[in-house]
Amino acid sequence: MARWVFAGLMILAVGVTGATVRQNRDLREARRVVLVEEARLELACDSLRAERRSAEDAWREDLQLARDGRGMLLEDYEIEQLQKAGLSDPVSQLQEDLRAHVDMLPFKGKVGGTMAFGRIVLLNRRWVYAEFDDGHYGGVVLFEYEVLPSGTVQWTIIKTRLF
Repeated sequence: MARWVFAGLMILAVGVTGATVRQNRDLREARRVVLVEEARLELACDSLRAERRSAEDAWREDLQLARDGRGMLLEDYEIEQLQKAGLSDPVSQLQEDLRAHVDMLPFKGKVGGTMAFGRIVLLNRRWVYAEFDDGHYGGVVLFEYEVLPSGTVQWTIIKTRLF
């Protein structure tokens, strides 16, 4: 009888050992799958980081061009669209028109100062960024604009920030 018990225990031990070996093999395979997926995701993240850096670099270059006095980030096709809308020199005309409408600013000059626009940057066919001050304090404003069929420009303040 003891032999049968011993034989039964041995069979049980071999079965448990076999199951443990299969579980270990399954765990190793699962670990390998996780490591491969982790490596794939890391490569995807690296690619996205590179794209973001590239976009940021392009944005910085455009901003630097605007800061260097070009006064615009308009593409050639946007300039052509504005010319078709009736502006022969869109950059100068839009900047001059905005300077003539400083009264749109929701802030009045202090201590005898008069608000005036400083740098004006045409961001695209619809948006303009402008800086303003009265010699004592100032701020920035984001405008949306539209060239009407009559050739006049309609300005809408989107956001202002006073410094």
